[in-house]
Amino acid sequence: GTEEEKKDAKVFISKIKVVDDYRIWGTDLHEALLEALIRAQHDGEETQNDTVDVLVLISDAWASAGETDRAKIAKHVYDLNKDGSVKIFTLGFQGQADMTLLDAIALMNGGISAPILQGNEDFASQITLFLESELGTILLSDVTVKITGEDVTVMGETKKMYPLLAEGYEVVIRGLIGLPHARDANAPIKAITTAATMDNIQNWEVSTVVDLDDPVKSSLC
Repeated sequence: GTEEEKKDAKVFISKIKVVDDYRIWGTDLHEALLEALIRAQHDGEETQNDTVDVLVLISDAWASAGETDRAKIAKHVYDLNKDGSVKIFTLGFQGQADMTLLDAIALMNGGISAPILQGNEDFASQITLFLESELGTILLSDVTVKITGEDVTVMGETKKMYPLLAEGYEVVIRGLIGLPHARDANAPIKAITTAATMDNIQNWEVSTVVDLDDPVKSSLC
């Protein structure tokens, strides 16, 4: 975020009041997520196309106020974010947060979930490391890779879609190649990568020829 956005965030946090009344204590993850998501979507509509909208939830408790049903919370968040415009990442304090719910929300909304480990009191360092490693310098978003060929059938590919790719990421996609003829050593294959960048949607294409005698030469790296 910009320096002004960071300043606004600090002011917002400083105004949060803790209610010192055990009778109305509770964690309303449902309302917190929906309100934060609406804010993120609204801010995203007012920013340029060279940005990626990311929401990070840090939780130390289960949903105990408002809507508490896991399935309903996850569904309502997903329904509000069906277009995938906001990527949601979640962090939960081990042994306190509902990691099953946090995992589901991240998985359904293009993010990653991770626990904040107990026994290591330096929680800030764990959070910082997660943010830097997963969201350090985002280069691409909504990345898809399609492997195809005119006379080739590609089956059983590993993961082909990535909501975000930050600087330093390395991705390997593997699959089974079916050839129309058992010894066709001249079947061309290609990988087409599509992603959102600072210059809008971009496509990259690399190609090779299947070599049954030397699989290394058939790599699309």
